[in-house]
Amino acid sequence: MRRQAFSILALLLGIYFIVALSRDLLDLLSKRERIIQEEAEVAKLEQEQRDLAEKLQYVSGDEFVEKEAREKLLMGKPGEVVMLLPPDNDQTGQAGPTSDKDQNSAKEDLANWEKWAQVFGFFR
Repeated sequence: MRRQAFSILALLLGIYFIVALSRDLLDLLSKRERIIQEEAEVAKLEQEQRDLAEKLQYVSGDEFVEKEAREKLLMGKPGEVVMLLPPDNDQTGQAGPTSDKDQNSAKEDLANWEKWAQVFGFFR
């Protein structure tokens, strides 16, 4: 009887250790997956940091400053002449008549002086 109780106790302890170790193993595997995900996130953020550093270097350079001054501030180099052209309807994205029929009907609705003002670019 004593031998039987010892065998049952040993069996129960063995089952307990197997369950405890399997839980630890599963926990370890899930943490390993999380480490892999976090390493991928770190690599992504490092790449983003490199891209931002390159962009900062470009924006800090003379080439970018000159480009922005020409395009947005309408400045030029000494001796250059800056010319401003009226924007095209297609490039500005202004909504207007799309078909020839619509354009003709829109022109017919205008007074003669308005048509001449459009030709000379006073308004569109």
